Amino acid sequence: KEKYKKSGNILLVSFSRDIRAANTLMKIGKSYAIYRKSDLVVIHTIFPNEDVLKISKSYHPRFNILLTHKIIWKLVQQIFPIISIISKLKRGNDLLSLKHENHNIGKYIYDYILRKNKIPTIDTIDANYYIQIIYGYLIAVIIKEIITKYKPTSIVCLDNVYLEGILFELAKDLKIECITGINVNRISFHLYDDYESYNQHCRTPDDYILKKYIENKNDERSEEHT
Repeated sequence: KEKYKKSGNILLVSFSRDIRAANTLMKIGKSYAIYRKSDLVVIHTIFPNEDVLKISKSYHPRFNILLTHKIIWKLVQQIFPIISIISKLKRGNDLLSLKHENHNIGKYIYDYILRKNKIPTIDTIDANYYIQIIYGYLIAVIIKEIITKYKPTSIVCLDNVYLEGILFELAKDLKIECITGINVNRISFHLYDDYESYNQHCRTPDDYILKKYIENKNDERSEEHT
């Protein structure tokens, strides 16, 4: 299999306000950057936890980028085009089809809204949901711009669901390897480093592991009947 390019900046996205999760994320990102002899570029969510920022700075990334001012400025710049796009969304299915520059981001914003509002599904999109959709859309716009500017060859994020899933989707579409599905307890992760690997879900075992497990179980049953 042809692997993606290996050298260059590593982009780490820290959306968690949990100190333990942030520290594990930084530890993996910094270790991988050292291994690759790459610079580490860190992006933080809006209004990040001060302790999380201190942890991030202690790993000495090349750049620490805060999204707060970028989101506000981008909203001022593109308020009318964004409203034009978002106002067309009336129901949950409309949101699931939302794209930014042909990147499928709607499903991640949809799940983000479900979790944030503790609801099972979205039927009609109300005013509160529109605000959350705009926030998610701005995240996609800004992250894409950052990727274009820094040209990372690797993206590191805690998970590939909710808003962080937007990073995963961009990495897949732009053929950038991605480290995600990070387990804080075991300090493990899943590496996506070619297009085929993106078809495997990081929260379930890879197909070859499942196949081997099933074969072993079948062998055990055969031995029991002999």
